[in-house]
Amino acid sequence: MTRDEHGRVERVWLGWESGVLRRAAEALLDRAETDVLGALDLSNWIVVTPGARGGRTLLAMLVEAARARSVSVVPPLMTTPGEIGPALLHPSGVPIGEYASSLLWSGALRSFGRAELEPLIRTPPEKHDAAAWTAIGDLLAGHHQSLAGDLLDFADVASALVSEGRPDEAVRWTTAAEVQRRYISLVAETDMIDLPHEIHRILKSGAGQRGELQVALIGVTELSSAAREAIRACAAVCTAFITAPERSEAGFDRFGCIDPDWWETRPLQIEDAFIRIAGDPEDAASAVFEAIAEWGGELAASEIVIGALEPSSPGAIEREAAMHEGVAVRDAAGRSLAVSSPVRLLELLSDLISERSYDALGSALRHSDLGTWIVRHINRKLAPTGGKIGLSRILRELDEFRQETLIPSIDDPHENEILMQVLAAIRNLLRPTGFARGRDPKQTLAHWAHKAAATLAKIYSGRIIAAQSDEGRLISEACRRVRLFADDAQRLESTGILAGHTTMRASEAWRLIAGVVGEAQAPLEARDDAVELLGWLELALDPAQGIVLVGMNEGIVPSTRLGDALLPDALRERLGIGCDRTRIARDRYLLESIMHARSPGKTILIVQRTDAEGSPLLPSRLILRDEPMRIAERLERITQDGRDPLRRVELIPTVRTGDRDHFAMPSFPASWKPITRMSVTSFGRYLRSPYGFFLERALYLEEIDDRITELDAMSFGTLVHDVLEAFGNSDVRDETDPERIAEYLSDALGDLVRSRYGDHPRAPVLVQAESARRRLIAFAAKQAEWVQEGWRIRHAEWRPDDGAIDFMVDAEPMRISGKIDRIDYNEQSGLWALLDYKTGSSSRKAKSAHQARDGTWRDLQLPLYRHLALDIIGDALPELGYITLPRDLDAIRFDQAGWDAADLDSADAAATEIIRAVRRGDFGVLGDAPPEEGVMGWLCGSGFLSTGDAAP
Repeated sequence: MTRDEHGRVERVWLGWESGVLRRAAEALLDRAETDVLGALDLSNWIVVTPGARGGRTLLAMLVEAARARSVSVVPPLMTTPGEIGPALLHPSGVPIGEYASSLLWSGALRSFGRAELEPLIRTPPEKHDAAAWTAIGDLLAGHHQSLAGDLLDFADVASALVSEGRPDEAVRWTTAAEVQRRYISLVAETDMIDLPHEIHRILKSGAGQRGELQVALIGVTELSSAAREAIRACAAVCTAFITAPERSEAGFDRFGCIDPDWWETRPLQIEDAFIRIAGDPEDAASAVFEAIAEWGGELAASEIVIGALEPSSPGAIEREAAMHEGVAVRDAAGRSLAVSSPVRLLELLSDLISERSYDALGSALRHSDLGTWIVRHINRKLAPTGGKIGLSRILRELDEFRQETLIPSIDDPHENEILMQVLAAIRNLLRPTGFARGRDPKQTLAHWAHKAAATLAKIYSGRIIAAQSDEGRLISEACRRVRLFADDAQRLESTGILAGHTTMRASEAWRLIAGVVGEAQAPLEARDDAVELLGWLELALDPAQGIVLVGMNEGIVPSTRLGDALLPDALRERLGIGCDRTRIARDRYLLESIMHARSPGKTILIVQRTDAEGSPLLPSRLILRDEPMRIAERLERITQDGRDPLRRVELIPTVRTGDRDHFAMPSFPASWKPITRMSVTSFGRYLRSPYGFFLERALYLEEIDDRITELDAMSFGTLVHDVLEAFGNSDVRDETDPERIAEYLSDALGDLVRSRYGDHPRAPVLVQAESARRRLIAFAAKQAEWVQEGWRIRHAEWRPDDGAIDFMVDAEPMRISGKIDRIDYNEQSGLWALLDYKTGSSSRKAKSAHQARDGTWRDLQLPLYRHLALDIIGDALPELGYITLPRDLDAIRFDQAGWDAADLDSADAAATEIIRAVRRGDFGVLGDAPPEEGVMGWLCGSGFLSTGDAAP
């Protein structure tokens, strides 16, 4: 060991070998005083580890080591490098909270005029853009805290730039210094303290006094100027426990921190066998578990950690773990509150408040917690009547309503009883925001923050949440932080120092709160059977025997500060504070420390070729500090296409999702009800795809698209059909004047659009309504000619009395249902016509739509019409055909198929065979035309699976 020349800093060399924390624990116990009860007393020690996890691990080892000595231990204060100042100096005053600080930085910025801020912010945000001001304030707050750690403020940076002859750059920092001073004065008005500033002030004033405290630095590689000064001013003794052998003494300073000049350029030998090459983050996650599998079960989950270094790594690794039964991972950093239910709910409710649309309502209702609350609220209202409703019905009702009406605003009148109850519940929930009155008024941020906390309390108060579950932790922490934000905002606003700077609408405030709270992390439940994911700085001291580092790429390890326009790296280096050069040196040392502490082969480095977006990544320069020939071979491996030859293990997931390149028909449930009723249109569905028929007609699956903003083909057709139904039952149906027919149809269309889509329909609906109008006006001329030929409309949108007729097959009836668009009678010829309106963009003829050229039936809708209409037409052979209303107005016509009796007998025979097949359950064929779009298409294997032989 070596001692500082002033006698107050001692360096202890723990070596490279594994177990450094255990050796540090033993060394601390050796230095402890024995109290009157015989316990080893470390209460006057402050022990500093690079991360909180290392401190917790060391504390557990201290207790374990003391127990092995048959004594108890009075524990030290455990802290991290950033907390050394407060731990030693004990600044007086209540530190300002995280959220209050953020609000004050934003308020400080907005207290300046736009022209005053232009040297700092080229285009300042609008005054009302609270989120933008908060983001800028958070950037300044980060630099404020970082610089204070090196005993600098913004004015110091400006002075340094002026002295270097860089006045243009200095102007920005002079302006920033004005904002910083304004922020500090605002903090002072709250009777609280800004901790980094206060530590800076105490140290500059020399107010720190020496005490009896002792400081132990365990594996600390970097120490700020403020921390060093605090130790010098207050600690009786500082002991630096260095995780390296004494022969590396030249690479460390008096506090045991690395010397960048010594470590930056040192070579680093890594065996190629310990490096793996992967593609994107998903492939890298696979490589992680392949590497662990290579260890052959030597290590338990608790003896392995994963360094998830690349930002998308944790998510990819968790997804990969889910594919392997029995494999669990846990992110030690916790989970972002941005994905928590309360934060997501605030975002959805803010959208609903600002947009007041059915789209926003649909998104909000699909939040499970809000949906559950809505159902509970409605059912309490329905309880006296014995009624009850479920969320699935509410969502279906909403989706059908949105698809059928396309009414954009929830303020448009309608008569849907269920949606009226849903909206009443939402208005009750959001009453404090003015939502029920159709307003989004401005109020203070504190006011809206308390309303947000109260709204979350209303949603979650009735729920039983397992507090120790990951979901429970996320919910509890998110709600706690929203309340904390509200308290901080209230505390500041009560002083009046932010008057005029925190007034906004509820939707703006809730979105801001969600963004700020979402930046925090919540710890996940500890699990002994899970492999932990750790950040880079926690890895060197971790006692795990096996480590997999994923993301060994430039910009990740070592990290860079690219993109920091206010404090670029060159300026950092000139100021003598942390910069890219110091991080390179630190990371080079940490990597060597990680590898030395484990057996050969128990540290695996994974290099990615691309990031999550497919952009290429460079390998870390740390793995390119070797002999030239080895570097060349390594680069060849990285740049070559295909799988890395050193990835010798390829794991087969025990849980598979879509892992076949063809569609294997699933087995059919044994419990589906026999089909005893078929519509006239379902025969065509069976002919196109027996399996599609099964999904729709046996399992009753139906896809509802709640994302449409214009009429789809079915909705457009329904609109035109409904107008023509009204015409078929009107007094002008036998009119021969095309202008009178056109006038009626146009008026009927306008009335229907207003009643169905509101007084202010979406623009696409108006365009489509105009398209329908043009088609109807063109149809009017054809209709007039049809009447002049002797045809009269007898029935419009007609169906049998009980909706269906019996079609006998093998002495057993199959109920056939359907609706005939028009039944016309020719008074001159005595003929009947059964007609179907077609509004599709094509003008396909009735016969070719039903029959192939070889006579094979494609559809049976029109031939089956004559059975439905038997009570009207008797045994007569009717005309069967279409009334086409396509986009091409010249193609509008009355189109007759011209089938004779033999053709129709053939159609009946085809219908008979289909009924027999349905009764047998012959659905195991996709057919020639299965559904190809949406969820139904996916169920039939379209869109993401190629066709091929079925699975055996």
